[in-house]
Amino acid sequence: MRKSTRAYIYDSSNLTEACHVSYRGKSQRQRQKAEVRVIMDDIPAFCEQTMAQIHSGTYHVGQYRHFPLRDRKKVRYISVLPQSDRCVQNLYKGAFEPLVLRQVTDDMCAGLPGRGVTARDPRWSVVTKMQRAIRSSQCVYIWQGDISKYYDHIRNVIAMRYIESIVHDPVPLALFRDHLMQMRTLAIGDPWSHLVASLYMTPLVRYLKQNGANLINFADDFFCWATTKEELWRIRRLAQDFAIRTLRLHFKPSQIRRMDSAPVRFCGFVFYPNGKVFLTSDTKKRYVRTRHRSRSVASYNGMLSVCNSRHLRYKVEYHDNNRHVA
Repeated sequence: MRKSTRAYIYDSSNLTEACHVSYRGKSQRQRQKAEVRVIMDDIPAFCEQTMAQIHSGTYHVGQYRHFPLRDRKKVRYISVLPQSDRCVQNLYKGAFEPLVLRQVTDDMCAGLPGRGVTARDPRWSVVTKMQRAIRSSQCVYIWQGDISKYYDHIRNVIAMRYIESIVHDPVPLALFRDHLMQMRTLAIGDPWSHLVASLYMTPLVRYLKQNGANLINFADDFFCWATTKEELWRIRRLAQDFAIRTLRLHFKPSQIRRMDSAPVRFCGFVFYPNGKVFLTSDTKKRYVRTRHRSRSVASYNGMLSVCNSRHLRYKVEYHDNNRHVA
């Protein structure tokens, strides 16, 4: 890590901004908690005390609090640190993020600033990249790979090795190690967990690209295409072997099929060869259930803005406007 990045962590103004970032990520109910109010009522005192602990090497991470987040099909266990530790995580997240961005490839479209579903730059927009890939003359056969329980199977010991390969300053490394090694696997809920997950996936993506694979990566999902089925069999075999041997990850069972046999479902969208993009039925149902929740509707509005959703919006608005009519 460069000296300027250590200076970023040692700058108390960055910790002040991290406190505000952590506060903005809380719901109205969470903002009323005592641990949050204590920090926000006197941010300068908190920053001075925390910076003194970081400088002296006496800063220690608190204990995680775990709770289940239930979805219709699965249960995710969220791990949350005390508010003071989340502020520190947001501090070194700002120092760690540029280093991760220099490691990842343009084919990785999730969990990084400026990339993903709503990215404005076509270079990093997963929707635009998928449309271009489907229209490509090389897209005859496709393989959609999905890693089983990705976050639950990320080994923090292996992740720490990748962090040590790009961070060489002992002070930030000590902070990263104290936070990361609190658990055996990556904690879902940390402000920087998506950065660690992207860094963890980078060796696999680079390995496949070096072996001639055409792919788009979104978190733990892969979309690969080729002109022959044999080529995709080779890519799939390389991906599975590398994931097991190096990352201790396992792909779910998947098939290789022709592109024209059915539309492609990826990242909550359905992609058609003619360029049209729609939401999947499951995504539509989740949108209808959460459209009145302010913290949930923003992400769905972003998805609706990049696909053909005029009829869906019309039906939902028509239902909302007429639900009280006898």
